[in-house]
This record gives sequence, C-alpha cells and structure tokens, in this order.
Amino acid sequence: MLSREENHLIFIQVISTFASALAGIFLQIYIFRLSGFPGTVIFNLFLFISLLFTYLFSGFLLRRYSTHLLIGSSFIVNILAYLLIILLQTNAVYYLAVIGLIFGISAGNFWSGFNLSQ
Repeated sequence: MLSREENHLIFIQVISTFASALAGIFLQIYIFRLSGFPGTVIFNLFLFISLLFTYLFSGFLLRRYSTHLLIGSSFIVNILAYLLIILLQTNAVYYLAVIGLIFGISAGNFWSGFNLSQ
C-alpha cells in the first residue's frame, strides 16, 4: 500500500506525462509546419542537450533545494515556454534554439525532482 504522498507523486507524474505527450505532439507538428525538418531537428537537439546538462546539474541543485521546488519550477518554466510560443507565433522559428533550451531545462528539473536516488 502506498502512502498518501506517494499517490500524489504518481498522480502528478501521470497527469504531467499525459499533458506533455499531447502538447508535445502538437508542438512538434507546429514547429515542423513552420520550419520543416531542419527546424524540428534544431529544436530537439537543443532540448535534449539542455535536458542532459540540467539533469546532471540538478544533482547539485538537490543539495540546496527540495524536489518539490524542482518539480514546481519545471511546471512554471514549461508554462512560460508555451506562453512564449503563443506570443511569438510564427516568429518562434527564429528562436527555436532558445525555446528548445527552455523546454530542456524544464524537463531536466522535472525528471530530477522525481529521481529520489540522486
């Protein structure tokens, strides 16, 4: 039997993963329609590189901050990233690297907040 806190963490992770999967599909299609295959590759390259470095750096962050703060900050950064795309609209093509970095930082903080072995 899981504790109440563990059930909350699982619920948050399920909802977040489902929302990210749906939004991610539409985001990839939107980027592909705006900039084609090269733009999608640039976006994902910067996303995965920043995810890797954020995930590695988060070990140092977890010494000073709680997992609650990392998960919460990842949600805020993710909201700001989608808001940036909405505000930029078609001009988002010119900022794909920056947007990819922001999404990678958000994902790195989220997953390291759930990785309690760090």
